[in-house]
Amino acid sequence: MSLRHAPTPTSMNHERHGGTNTRIAGRWLFVTRLSFVVVSIFTLLLYVIGTPVYFAYLHTLCTDCLDDRLNPDKLQALHALGISITTYAVYMVALNLLFALVYFAVAALIFWRKSDDWIAWLASFSLVAFGASFPSIPAVLAAVHPVWQLPVTLVSEDVLGFPSLVIFFFRVRTGRFVPRWTRWVAVGTAVMFVATSFLAVPFFNFSTRPGLLFLLVQLVVFGSLVFSQVYRYRHVSTPVERQQTKWIVFGVAVGLLGFLLLGVFLPAFLQVFIPLQNLDLLLVVILVTSIMFVLL
Repeated sequence: MSLRHAPTPTSMNHERHGGTNTRIAGRWLFVTRLSFVVVSIFTLLLYVIGTPVYFAYLHTLCTDCLDDRLNPDKLQALHALGISITTYAVYMVALNLLFALVYFAVAALIFWRKSDDWIAWLASFSLVAFGASFPSIPAVLAAVHPVWQLPVTLVSEDVLGFPSLVIFFFRVRTGRFVPRWTRWVAVGTAVMFVATSFLAVPFFNFSTRPGLLFLLVQLVVFGSLVFSQVYRYRHVSTPVERQQTKWIVFGVAVGLLGFLLLGVFLPAFLQVFIPLQNLDLLLVVILVTSIMFVLL
């Protein structure tokens, strides 16, 4: 039997453990720490300014809108339950702030414990950007005061949040893209979402394309993430890393499936039970919990 192409113990060990050094030192350590602090302070500023704007915004009624405001029919339904519009506004503000606070807290904890690890830095950075921009407060601030449109866009889930979160899941824990082709999925995802935010290109503007296109992009990205984790689990991961992979799969599965179930497949249920509106945000918190267990 020819052993010319048989994998040697050395090559298998390199495949399993190569590229695991994710430590940052010197000038880059200062740069990464500074970038996290700057983005965190800036997003916190958006919440300090945007929270009272969002609270006042919720007190305005609309007849045909898709945001968190009430229409006359919903307001009447709330009154039938003995809930005032101010109580509703307080509830929505508290829910949005709770979501963002959990992401901020976990990001700060990871950064405080492992700021010299660039995988941990990437996780902290993406959690701040994604967790801060996913709720409605920054978007409403930009809508009511257009001067904040560019800052909110820069620190948004499409520009910093979602692309960095995708890259993190592709590279956790070893710092490598496994399999290698997943790097192109990550790069393509980042380019597409950033272009959607800044360029008026019809191909990248999902609002002018069929909803099926956006669903297809999501399936490709999340399908690649799942395949990457399964491949890593079976062919690359150590026993400890396999346990960490289980946490990642659990967080992604429960968080995203729950979010889709409540936000997409059960919209009528949420419309009838208005007090439960936006509770799907809390399901996404499970995602950040799984990241915390993996890195700490």
